[in-house]
Amino acid sequence: MCELTKRNIEFISKKVRNSNIGSKEMQEDIIDHLCCAIEKDMKLGLSFEHAFNEAYENIFSDSFDEFQSVILNSKTHQVSKSIKRFLYITAYFSLISLITTFYFIETDKVGQNIAILASSIIISTLFLPVFFIYRYKLELSKNILTKAAYALGFIGSSLFFASVIFKICHFPGAMIGLMFALILVCVSYIPYSLLKLYNKPIS
Repeated sequence: MCELTKRNIEFISKKVRNSNIGSKEMQEDIIDHLCCAIEKDMKLGLSFEHAFNEAYENIFSDSFDEFQSVILNSKTHQVSKSIKRFLYITAYFSLISLITTFYFIETDKVGQNIAILASSIIISTLFLPVFFIYRYKLELSKNILTKAAYALGFIGSSLFFASVIFKICHFPGAMIGLMFALILVCVSYIPYSLLKLYNKPIS
C-alpha cells in the first residue's frame, strides 16, 4: 500500500502539532513535507513506521522545533504566503465589487448590469482560482478524490459566474449553465468539505 491512511496522517499531524511550532501555516507545511517523503519511501516497499523514521531522520534530523527556522526560508512556505496574500487582496476587491453591486441594485441606479458583470468577472477570474489553489495546498492527502473535488468545485463555481454573465448579456444557455454549476458544486466540493469537517479529529 503506497498511500497514507487516515490514521497515518493523524499520527503525523499529532506529532507536528504537539511540537513547539506555533505557526499553523508552518505546521501544515511540515506535515505536507513529511507526508510526501513518507509516501515516496512507501512506494519503494518500506512500512509506514520505517518510512516515518527515515523521513524524520533525513528531513528533520534537528527535530521539529529546530526545523522551524529552516521552513521560514523554504520556497514552499514563501509561495504559500504569497498565495495567501494574493487571496486576501482578491477577496477584498471581490467584497468591494459585491457591495457596489448591491448598492446599485438597492438604489435602482443606472449601471446595475455593468456592476454585476464586473463583480462576476473579478470573482471568477481572480478570487476563485486563488481560493481553490490555496485550499488545495493546505490538503494533507492529495489523492484522486481530493483533486476531483477541488477541480469540480472550481469548475462549478466558475460556471456559475459565467452563467450570470451570460444572463446579463442575454446569451442563450444561461439557465442551463446555472443548473449544471449548482449540480457540480453540490455533488463535489460541498459534500467533500462537509465530510472532511465531520472526520476532523477533535483536539
